[in-house]
Amino acid sequence: MCRLIALILLLAAGTAFAASDIPCPAQLNTAQHLPQVESGWELSSLPWPQRLNGIALFDGPPGEGAELKPEFFGGKDPLRASWNLDRANPRGYWLQCRYDGTRLVLSRRIEPAPARCEAYFNPAVRIGGTAEILRFGCR
Repeated sequence: MCRLIALILLLAAGTAFAASDIPCPAQLNTAQHLPQVESGWELSSLPWPQRLNGIALFDGPPGEGAELKPEFFGGKDPLRASWNLDRANPRGYWLQCRYDGTRLVLSRRIEPAPARCEAYFNPAVRIGGTAEILRFGCR
């Protein structure tokens, strides 16, 4: 009951973010390929999509590897991650969306340049070992 009340308070909180402010697609439907199958084995595929299970912010394009570490707040539910950013950063900030069961990620530059980004997580629900993302937004 306390978790439900905490979640309701979080969703009703007076922030600039709506509950649907997760710019990442909720899931990917990937097509994996195995160049060669070992003798005696048969290759097949499961019909499950890869679900969103992580986000990361980068200073500049993600390929350059400058991932920013957030500050974490809260104990159990919900957990909040916060990034304080410099709007004047000429490299820009990039959001990377990560998915369970694949190495594929989606990335894009955040426009306009934000001063702050926040993510809220539900540690009671796990997707691939990571807390479910409830919402994410920048301002």
